[in-house]
Amino acid sequence: MTFSNTIRENMYTLANLASSELNGYNAQAAHNKEQYLKMGRSVLRAIAKHLNLTEYKVNVNKAGIAVSGDITLIGLSENGKGIYISMSSPMLFGRPPHFYYRLVTHMKDYSGSGPNRNMTYQDLASDPEHACEIFEREYNPRRMMI
Repeated sequence: MTFSNTIRENMYTLANLASSELNGYNAQAAHNKEQYLKMGRSVLRAIAKHLNLTEYKVNVNKAGIAVSGDITLIGLSENGKGIYISMSSPMLFGRPPHFYYRLVTHMKDYSGSGPNRNMTYQDLASDPEHACEIFEREYNPRRMMI
């Protein structure tokens, strides 16, 4: 399964927004934040469907005026293991914006069962199918990369 052009465009928009000002201090930054949260929700839902998660939940936390807010996906595969993806856009002194993901073993596993791993928004946008293979290897390590 491949991602639709609309979802790919949303991924590129999300990657661009992640490196912009995302807060509520001025009208442009507030608009960017609103779009970032909207695109993030759309992208994480598409990832959950692409991964064929049997159960998943996407949450958006708008948070306060000074921050980007965050978008999270937690979902399980049919093998009882799953993925937690957390997107927010902190400014990290010269590093490209990134998000993290990790293995989970149930739908309320907010601390995870493995280390946090990072991926840049740009890596996700440039090859979403490969990114999903990486996510899937987190909870299904026997899956070989094709």
